[in-house]
Amino acid sequence: MLAPFTAQAGDTSPDVNKQLTAMQAQINTLNKRLERLEQMLQSFQPPPDTSAGSRTTNTDETPPSPVTSTPAPTSTPALPGLAAYRELEVLRTNWKQLQRGLSRTELRQLLGKPQSEMVLDQQTLWYYRYPGIGGGSVMLDSKGEVTGWQEPPFRNW
Repeated sequence: MLAPFTAQAGDTSPDVNKQLTAMQAQINTLNKRLERLEQMLQSFQPPPDTSAGSRTTNTDETPPSPVTSTPAPTSTPALPGLAAYRELEVLRTNWKQLQRGLSRTELRQLLGKPQSEMVLDQQTLWYYRYPGIGGGSVMLDSKGEVTGWQEPPFRNW
């Protein structure tokens, strides 16, 4: 790979050879890293469904968009990086879908069951805590409808 470059350069001084050797070593290291990352990515993909009656997926089809209203977990499990990132994106998307007037049921569908609940002057506060992220809260009125919220601080995500 580097032989044509060396021949074109016309300079075979020891310094150039050292630089080329160092560059080749760096390229080899990066190629190995890329292979490991690709293997990790492949291991995060679910295996194909081999049950009877399952339909074959055409690779030319557009995959369905992810469901963003899945209940959020009550805690963030120790997942591999990519899966944790995907889970975090669903969580952030669900918090962005909050709106005034949502019912308790709709709120639970978006964010899951709260870690704690407090009632103050006919207002209910639901608290959510996420390890490594922080906490958020949602305020509900006496009818159980969302009146306000404070999102978790999705810093550096």
